[in-house]
Amino acid sequence: MTADERYAQCERAYQMARKQAREQQIQEHESRGVSTWHIWSEGYAATGSSSGAVLMGITEARTFQEACDKVMADARYAKYYDAKRRTYWGCRLSDNESDARSYFG
Repeated sequence: MTADERYAQCERAYQMARKQAREQQIQEHESRGVSTWHIWSEGYAATGSSSGAVLMGITEARTFQEACDKVMADARYAKYYDAKRRTYWGCRLSDNESDARSYFG
């Protein structure tokens, strides 16, 4: 196995562990009933422009999906929101700033 292959394997394992931890945090948060959710969009770089993570909104909801749906129902966001993938313009949504920034800054 080359160094590049080993690096790619480690990166995949790291991302999978982060995803599992994130899902566990969301499940724990949801088990508390109605909570306040901060909905963040990850940063991006495309076609010459870029942005860091952005706070999309704050709302009360039982689940992360419900919170995303409520925030993204805003006319400014609805057109580019994909509820199935939980993305806005292809950028993943997160329930905290550090995870949103970890994807792209």
